[in-house]
Amino acid sequence: MKKLLFVVLAIVCFSTFSANADSYSYKKGYRGNVGLGLSNFSGEKIFEEDFFVLETNHGYSFGNGLYAGAGITVFSKTGINANYGMVPIYAECKYNFLNKLVSPFVDARIGLNVATYEDTETNTVTGKTGFMASPMVGVDIWRFSLAFFYQFNSFKNSSSNRGLLGVRLYFNW
Repeated sequence: MKKLLFVVLAIVCFSTFSANADSYSYKKGYRGNVGLGLSNFSGEKIFEEDFFVLETNHGYSFGNGLYAGAGITVFSKTGINANYGMVPIYAECKYNFLNKLVSPFVDARIGLNVATYEDTETNTVTGKTGFMASPMVGVDIWRFSLAFFYQFNSFKNSSSNRGLLGVRLYFNW
């Protein structure tokens, strides 16, 4: 916990003392990004492998650090028996705190989640839909973003409403 606090403080201090160049997040207009990441279920471990994350988001930056948009993410189970995946489709709101090249941010997402599971013994595929909510914190460094997230998943008629913890790296344009 002390290491995490140290990293967050170092990022804030570095961004405060960095050059006064304008942040990409404070430019008004269309913004998009593509990201890669890794995640795993928090709490009781359901699956033995991690999830590979691929996503894209598109929206509008209001020029004051506030961004609103929509996106889609693909969570694919990694490993030999990769038989589970999720595809959340969501609305997103992000706020960058500083108008600098290095800026911490907070992000919130809410939307629909579609999950599939293939039973290798019976050769059947089961699909579920549900709700997802995902807060995220991170830092923008020029046109790149590094973020840590938690994603809550609640599926209809399911007792396996679990969360995901993970990390993502984005390229912003």
